[in-house]
Parts: sequence; structure tokens; C-alpha cells
Amino acid sequence: YWTVSPAGPDFSPDSTAPNAVLSNLLANTIYKFAWHHVNACNENSDTVRITTNSTLAPGMADAGPDQCLPAGTTTTILEGNDPVPYSGYWAQVSGPSTAVFSDTSAYYVQISNLTSGHYKFEWVNYFDGCGMTRDTVSISVSGATTAANAGADADICGTTYQLDGNQPGVNETGYWTQTIGPGGVVFSDTTLYNAQLSNLVQGTYYFRWTIDNGACSSTSDIMRLRVSLPPTAAYAGLEDTVCGSPPLSYVLNATPLTSGTGLWSVISGPNTPNFGNISSPVTTITNLISGQY
Repeated sequence: YWTVSPAGPDFSPDSTAPNAVLSNLLANTIYKFAWHHVNACNENSDTVRITTNSTLAPGMADAGPDQCLPAGTTTTILEGNDPVPYSGYWAQVSGPSTAVFSDTSAYYVQISNLTSGHYKFEWVNYFDGCGMTRDTVSISVSGATTAANAGADADICGTTYQLDGNQPGVNETGYWTQTIGPGGVVFSDTTLYNAQLSNLVQGTYYFRWTIDNGACSSTSDIMRLRVSLPPTAAYAGLEDTVCGSPPLSYVLNATPLTSGTGLWSVISGPNTPNFGNISSPVTTITNLISGQY
């Protein structure tokens, strides 16, 4: 929990939140905040000092909306927010080429020298001595995103399976997610179109293959995987002899099932006996007559 000296600031949602938001701070004040850890054995804390002044801090930076540009585009306009009465500047964070700014200090600025790929640019609002705020915009220069194909639905018997999505195009990335099914599935690599699944259990799964194209729209497709486990090894019991006058009865005693379903059938015999429950491993057969079954 947080404590503060001098008192007055409010914590949101409350003082037990480690990343609480402060309000009702007074100008030109030095606050000392302490974060406490407490249990039945001990308590420890750490402090941070926050100094306020009467100067208005720069507003929140807004780098403008992300942009998806057609393949072959080499220039575009960045639309940050106006930092007046303070200052701002642009910086390139990443991208396949070094963009050229008409003016890095203008919030509305043209950039050129773009090539196919994905860029990130940062717009910073700042005031010397009173911090800065930042925001990032993504720019993608690309053709249409590859249509995702998660592969055909499948029914398997086992605990592993190799997915069969399609490969993303140039400058695209793909990733798998499980949308429905039992937990505990392990992906060899969620970013591989042909990732290997393991630790599957009996049930029905749905997996989504998504192809991402930066600031351009993504595509996705879903495949269904139905998993069955190998059936319990069948064991019908020991051979036996039944004595008495027909019609006779006998209790069949097969191995109980832990996986799959079972079914009794008559392979041969002098007649067709009656099963009490043809799908139960333990069941009584009746109407037996003299002979070998």
C-alpha cells in the first residue's frame, strides 16, 4: 500500500494499487511517497519523491492514426497533435529504410524515402525541465494481406499433430492461437505455419491461424481438430467350459475400458446367443447350447 507526506493526494483506484494514478496534487510542493510490503513477519518499504511546480506540463502526445499505404508508396504525411505552447519532434523508431523528414519539429510533416515494409515513428511533446510525453504511429507500405488458410479440418488418434497453415507473404508474420478445446496444448512455435502440437487429449479443438501485416488489415482462418486416444487393448477373458443342460448362461468378463468403446460379437458357434449388454465388458450371455463358441 501507498502512504504520502504531506497528505492530500488521492490514489486511483486505491492506495493498494502498485501503479495507482495520482490526483489532487498541489503546485510547488515536494511529496514523499512510500510503497509498503507487509506480512505477518515483517514490513519493508521504499520511497519516491515527486516535486510539483506551477508550470503546465506538456499535453499528451498523439502521433495520429496508423496508416496502411499501397505498395510502391514513397511519401506520406504524419499528423501529430499541436504541442503549442511547448515543443515537439519526430523520430523514426524502426523501418526498412531511413525516412526523410521535411521538418522533424513540425507536428504535421511529410516523410519520404519509404519502401515496402513496416515503420514506426514517435512524436514527442516536451518542455525543458518539466518532462515529455510520447506516442507512436505505425506506417505499413504493402500490397493486400495474404489470405490466411489454417488447413483442412482433421480427425486424429494420438497426442500430437502438425498444423498446416499457409506461409505469410513478404513482410508479413503469422501466429497460431487456440480458440476452443481442452487446455494444456503445447505449440512447438506459435509463429510457424506448420507448428507441431503436443500434449493433446481427447476432445475437439479449434485453432486460428492469423496473418498480420503491420498497420494493414490482418486475415485469419480456423481449423477443427478432433482427437481420439488409442483404444484400450482388448482382452475378452480366459477360455472356459460351461457344464449343464441347455439353454445355459455365462458371464463374459473382458478388460474394462479406459479409452474408446467396446462391442461383443459372435464369431462362430452352433447358434446365436443373447447378450445382456452387447457394449459392456462384463455381461451375461444366455441361450447357449451344446457346442463350441
